[in-house]
Amino acid sequence: MLRPLFETEDNVNGVILEGGTASNVIPGFSKSEFCIRAATMKRIDELQNMIIGCAKRAESLTGAKVRIESEPIYAERYPCLPICEDFKENMARVGVGMCLPDPKLLFGSSDIGNVSIKIPAIHDYLSITDEEMPKQQQNRLQMRSASRGHRDWQ
Repeated sequence: MLRPLFETEDNVNGVILEGGTASNVIPGFSKSEFCIRAATMKRIDELQNMIIGCAKRAESLTGAKVRIESEPIYAERYPCLPICEDFKENMARVGVGMCLPDPKLLFGSSDIGNVSIKIPAIHDYLSITDEEMPKQQQNRLQMRSASRGHRDWQ
């Protein structure tokens, strides 16, 4: 049971892709996939090691064989504030107002996070509306066709 070891920001989701055909029969093969998200790349690595440890212990207890495949870990973002400020000023020159995100809030991880660990980088967000809107707003299709959201979003 790993859940008691998770921090509030930790998010581990899993799905059984193949697990047999009957509920009362141990399958000869099973396959699952997990998505791990956390506040930092270091914490993702810790969670990954916990999950791998569980699989390895199950392997040693049951005689099953475990094969683990991992994908690259996306790091948290470390935006370069001077570049962000310059970008904000340049956008203001062309009439686009921006707010810099609160550095205390988490904004997710992506491949730009991995870049920002090595070199100065930005990952700013531009609004296509004048007012703040919930992420999954129903009228987002209308916003996409508005003058500020003129791109062809697929």
